Amino acid sequence: MKLNWKQLDLPLIPKISFKKVFDAWESWAANDAHPRQQEAIALLKDIGGIQALREPFEELSILTRYEQEISRLLSNLFPEALQKNEIKAASLPFQPFFFCATERFRNIVENAGTDYEFAMRGITEEYFYFSAASFYLAAGLGVPLNLSRPQIFDIPDKENGIIRTYRGFFNADFSEFHRTENSPELSAEQIALLLNNSEDLELWKRLIP
Repeated sequence: MKLNWKQLDLPLIPKISFKKVFDAWESWAANDAHPRQQEAIALLKDIGGIQALREPFEELSILTRYEQEISRLLSNLFPEALQKNEIKAASLPFQPFFFCATERFRNIVENAGTDYEFAMRGITEEYFYFSAASFYLAAGLGVPLNLSRPQIFDIPDKENGIIRTYRGFFNADFSEFHRTENSPELSAEQIALLLNNSEDLELWKRLIP
């Protein structure tokens, strides 16, 4: 599957991280009662010392360099028995970018044609900025927001000459959010101003650059 990381204008830096996945394997390895303890011990012995997979990264070549190791690391999320049934892939937040996809996911993409690029229906690049900035308000500043929105994908089926529609769901259980020294502190008045002007991109970029 071709990797295509599009550099979008965002108020945060999305990185790939397997920290929480390693945490899960390590907890299983330490649990004598867990049915996957021995598998976890063996996995950590083989790939637990690969520092490139231990730290958050942006370099796509790491995904191809350690493709087999990553596939093994994520085997609990992408079980072999469900490869032909589940339409699922690992992804970055706020980026139309996917990797470690199931066989069914890959088949759908390959059948869409070489010129197809993932795009959600009615979604512009500005949407990703608003989404990332809203996530900062919620995760970084504790503003109670409902960030859920249906993600609709229209994907060509070249084999049958039709367009198929899929509804996507994003699971953020293995993601983390960290503020930096540049993260803006916003007053209650500024937050209210943003929420009352939800389509004013210039304002949002000024207050959450």
